[in-house]
Amino acid sequence: MKNSFLKKSTILVFLSFVMLIQIISAQEAPQRTYLEVNCIKAKNDKVEEVAKKILKPYYETRIKDGNIASWDFYKVRFPNGKDCNCDFYSVKLIDKFENLNYTSEQRMAYFATAFEGKDLESLIQEARAALEIVETNIYENLDAAIKPGSVKPADYGFVNYFEIEAQHENDFREMMSKYGKPFFKGGIEAGNMEGWFFFRRWLPKGTDFGPNYVTVDAWGSFNNIDEFRNNEYELIKKVHPEVDLQAVGNQFDQIAKMTRRELIELVEWVR
Repeated sequence: MKNSFLKKSTILVFLSFVMLIQIISAQEAPQRTYLEVNCIKAKNDKVEEVAKKILKPYYETRIKDGNIASWDFYKVRFPNGKDCNCDFYSVKLIDKFENLNYTSEQRMAYFATAFEGKDLESLIQEARAALEIVETNIYENLDAAIKPGSVKPADYGFVNYFEIEAQHENDFREMMSKYGKPFFKGGIEAGNMEGWFFFRRWLPKGTDFGPNYVTVDAWGSFNNIDEFRNNEYELIKKVHPEVDLQAVGNQFDQIAKMTRRELIELVEWVR
């Protein structure tokens, strides 16, 4: 009798486990998306003209074909000058992993489609005379808070770069989810912010390549930035009323090293 009961219990547990696996398998895994970010140095004062005349039609063609999901082009407002890393950023959202594998033949095919009947060599030379891509990084989207109904990207953004050691990565991501995202959602609800985005550098990987995590605070205007900063403490207390902010700040300082902050301004975009 006892063995029969144990046998039935074992079968029930096994069936429950199988059902759980089936339920989990039936759920869609969250889609991973990536940003390909080109760091650009200006070679003359024609970069913004080239972005509108040449880059925008080219990326429109790739979006229409489903090769990328969107393209944004930003000017780095601060810091600036000849010794800065980047003068502009070209940012592509890629929603299919296979589209990260992109060949020069594909590039020329899209270019020919975008500028059918035009002198392609002349356009290529014009672009090369204006700008140089000095570095490319691939980032994985980890999290975001976005103003409802947003289509156009925000006009301004603070880009915050962090170096996080491997043993602290889980803690850092947990802190961003637990404290950072609700705080910035509060900023969006207050009408100051357009969005907040959290990325991990996916390629290149390793300690030789500098900051491995990035957040972007998105703004509609300089006034929005000023309003947010003036009310920052009140917003923190509203969003996290029971949190020991001093303790959280100390923990953050122990695991995260912010290496740089840039202010970027939107120049061109395509959806």
